[in-house]
Amino acid sequence: MKRYKSAILTTIALVVAVVLGLLPNSATSYYPPCVFHKLTGIPCPGCGTTRAWRHLMHGHFYDALYTNPLVLIAEVGFIVYVVWLWVDTVRGSNSLDKVMHFHMKPWMYVLVGVLVLANWVWSIQKGI
Repeated sequence: MKRYKSAILTTIALVVAVVLGLLPNSATSYYPPCVFHKLTGIPCPGCGTTRAWRHLMHGHFYDALYTNPLVLIAEVGFIVYVVWLWVDTVRGSNSLDKVMHFHMKPWMYVLVGVLVLANWVWSIQKGI
C-alpha cells in the first residue's frame, strides 16, 4: 500500500507540474521571484528552472536548454523515475529501490558539483 501512495503522490506532483507549465504566461505572474537574485543581483544556481520547465511544456526545447540546461536532464530523470515507480508498483518488484540506494562515489559528487557550477556560470553569463 505504501508503494501505491508513493506512486500516486509522485504522479500528482508530475501532473501539477505539467499543468502549471502549460498555463498561459499571464497566469504565471504569481510565481515568486528568486530571493537570492533579489538580494544579490546575480542568479542563483537554480535560476531559470521555472522558465525552462515552461519552455519544455510548450515544446521549445532550445529555449529550455538555453534558459537552464540542467532542467532537461532533471525532468527527463523525474519522468523516468515516475514511470519506473509505477512499473515496479504494478509488478510488485523493487528494482527502483535497488537503483536508488546505491552509494555515490566521490567522483560522482564532484561531477554533480561541476555541472551545477557550470550551470550557474552559464546563468550569470547570460545575465538572467
